[in-house]
Amino acid sequence: MKKANALLFSLIMITTSLAGCLDDSDGDGVFDNEDAFPDDASETMDSDMDGVGDNADAFPNDANETMDSDMDGVGDNADAFPNDANETVDSDGDGVGDNSISLQECASDVGPN
Repeated sequence: MKKANALLFSLIMITTSLAGCLDDSDGDGVFDNEDAFPDDASETMDSDMDGVGDNADAFPNDANETMDSDMDGVGDNADAFPNDANETVDSDGDGVGDNSISLQECASDVGPN
């Protein structure tokens, strides 16, 4: 009986210590201790550790980028025109994207008549 009590006590201690490890607060099938977002069932990983889950992160492996508002493949932080899918770069800093031709640029290309 003494051995049975000791065994029972051991099982209770193991079960109690494992209880916290086996929690899944958001019910997504990933234990809380392995879940980067234990209270968000739509997210479990944050590969770039930027605080945005991989499912919501347009760039899950780039900690400097999370969104691509114009869906042109260039993250908003690196995109000079984050709301224009036709433009991403403004090399000369004139506010006009490199893919566009401004009237001023057009006039300088044509020259005086």
